[in-house]
Amino acid sequence: MKWMAEDFSAIKKLARQEGAEIFFGDEASVKSDYHSGTTWAPRGQIAILETTGTTHKVNLISAIIPRGAVRFMATEGSFTSSVFIESLRRLINKAKRPIFLIVDNHSVHRSTELHEFVQSTKANYVYSFRG
Repeated sequence: MKWMAEDFSAIKKLARQEGAEIFFGDEASVKSDYHSGTTWAPRGQIAILETTGTTHKVNLISAIIPRGAVRFMATEGSFTSSVFIESLRRLINKAKRPIFLIVDNHSVHRSTELHEFVQSTKANYVYSFRG
């Protein structure tokens, strides 16, 4: 595993030098419109599922450190650069140490708006991609 052996080793070394905390970040959506494939009914009867017809969606944006502490934010609507930046503002708010956040290659993580935000933090936040 090249990433763990080389990239993450370098990130850990830099984090130690900078006195930074390493977080791993990700996002997920939880939706209420589950599409049931199989359901159950007594033999010979048709299964009937009652639903409200409405759907709800929540995005969960989380960051976890290797020792297990978790920070997260829940939001309705789409996962956009603005939403991610708000979660980062909350993550770095009152941080006593620099933060290295390792995320995947989602398009939001590569946006111009996000890179401008990162630059504006003046080294209170360091950004890296997980390969």
